[in-house]
Amino acid sequence: MHYDSTQARTISVREAARLQSFPDGFTFSGSMNPAFKQVGNAVPPLLSFALATEIMRNIRGGI
Repeated sequence: MHYDSTQARTISVREAARLQSFPDGFTFSGSMNPAFKQVGNAVPPLLSFALATEIMRNIRGGI
């Protein structure tokens, strides 16, 4: 993650997960670097839910 010069720190895995809409209780595997990779490679959960909801609406004929 990118360094923030005003706070002299990088964001945490938990902060990155919140930005991606992961719930606070979600657990990532491994140490910090693999956890950052999991967050970065993931489709944000709220985006996934919105897409799935729309796909189901269209399948059921609610266009």
